[in-house]
Amino acid sequence: MKDRAQNSVGEPLSLSLVIPLFNEQENIRKVVIPIIRTLDTFVNSYELILVDNGSRDGTRREIEGPSARNFRKSS
Repeated sequence: MKDRAQNSVGEPLSLSLVIPLFNEQENIRKVVIPIIRTLDTFVNSYELILVDNGSRDGTRREIEGPSARNFRKSS
């Protein structure tokens, strides 16, 4: 079993992480995958919220498209 970070009363950490994206279609996966791996290691439950800040490339399609996955984990 993995050691998990705990808050001051010994409960597993929970986290909502918001990542604003602007013209990042080519970089989303390069950023998100390492974040998910880190969160899986240290945080019991989390949600990862990707926000398109008016991109003109395919950022919005990338985070909403059929290849997108729900980056929410709950234990």
